[in-house]
Parts: sequence; structure tokens; C-alpha cells
Amino acid sequence: MTNGWAYNKRNAGMLLGRGDSTLSYYYYYDTDGFRVFKGCKVIGYWGGLGGTPFSFDRHGYSTSMWVKINNWDYVYISSITC
Repeated sequence: MTNGWAYNKRNAGMLLGRGDSTLSYYYYYDTDGFRVFKGCKVIGYWGGLGGTPFSFDRHGYSTSMWVKINNWDYVYISSITC
């Protein structure tokens, strides 16, 4: 992320909301990871809905964590609870 949080520039950070996808944004076609915020739990699937399930739980932790998405994979996040 070299351009900060500039939504209209390449190599910028971006936050996606419920039902949102990087496919909706011209400059955001390569997502390398996602953040699990401290005190939150993220549930989803590697490879899309119906793929291999995953769960990352940061309840009780004082720090957030980043989860890397492999270059050939994508994720479907089905639930975030904080």
C-alpha cells in the first residue's frame, strides 16, 4: 500500500463493507490479505462460498492480525462479529 487510503489510486488501501467486493473497483483487483480486528471473529471460506472453511478469533486479544491470501486463492467472508 503505497498511496495510503486513496480510493482512486493504484496501490492504495481499501475497506470493504458487507456485500462489497474488490471486483466493484477498477484499481482493486489484487487483494493480498484481510485484517481481523482485535476483539473480533471472522468466519469464511477459502476459494469462495462452499470452499474450505476458516475461522480467525481475536476475542480476548489486544492486537489485530493480518491474514495473507495466497496469490491463486480468494476468500468469501461470511461473518464478522465484534
